[in-house]
Amino acid sequence: MSTLGVVVEGKTEEAFVRNVLAEYLQSYQLEVAPTIIGSANSRGDGGGNVNIDGLARDMVISSWHNDFVTSLVDFYGFTGKGEVTVDQLESQITHSIRERVPDHPNFDIFIPYVQMHEFEGLLFSNTSAFAEINASEDSILRLEQIRNSFPTPEDINDNSKTAPSKRLEDLLRRYHKPRHGNIVAEAIGIDKMREECPRFNEWLERLEALGS
Repeated sequence: MSTLGVVVEGKTEEAFVRNVLAEYLQSYQLEVAPTIIGSANSRGDGGGNVNIDGLARDMVISSWHNDFVTSLVDFYGFTGKGEVTVDQLESQITHSIRERVPDHPNFDIFIPYVQMHEFEGLLFSNTSAFAEINASEDSILRLEQIRNSFPTPEDINDNSKTAPSKRLEDLLRRYHKPRHGNIVAEAIGIDKMREECPRFNEWLERLEALGS
């Protein structure tokens, strides 16, 4: 079995990787372990303040004790990204990794992944799953209306007032990101997320191939 390190943005993503993704990838002979990126981990609350240099640094550190390394961080709020696309941002992360370890024998072990627009977008893959955290029928209906306003959950925009997490916080006043996000993610399941979210699906395909 190969080991896969996942550098994550915060505690929400850490819980998802540990409780949902790790179990799923076990069948592909991958032992998965998340670590929170240093800038978030040092604050203790998790989330935000992710930048290219910090992510590349932590991915290199993770490679010291894993066969493969990937990431799960949000495009929304990524510090200093400017006007680049998410694909361009991933390429810049790869370039930063290469600069840090120019003599590395195999750069294929590094798979930077940036979630478009943020992790909470995945939770719109099946809004009925919010019943698991006692969301009201009216709230679930409004979440479904938001989902249906976009081609995919990953297209729900990243404005500071309308990002997926902001919408959840507005509609679900007691929403707690790490705890409730993990409950909803487990209720939805990886397969439904893959069906609804094409970039997320492509990432999973790359990870599955590592264990083959």
